Amino acid sequence: FGILSKSIIYQVADALNFLHTREPHPIAHRDIEPSNILLTSSGCVKLIDFGIAYSDEFCGSPGNVWPEPPDEMYCDVATG
Repeated sequence: FGILSKSIIYQVADALNFLHTREPHPIAHRDIEPSNILLTSSGCVKLIDFGIAYSDEFCGSPGNVWPEPPDEMYCDVATG
């Protein structure tokens, strides 16, 4: 990866960490994809489209949601 790519990755991770550790109500974006990550002319990352973001209420179809209970806001990063 180039320097800009690494910077984008770190900025997105930092933004998600901020959202996930927000008190008293953590937020899960739930739609991180390239089209929801904007880059300013100065190289700053902006996350957009919080339309399906999760705060502290359950939403979604039971057969199509993540396996963790909705009140768990644990993020585990794995590589392999």
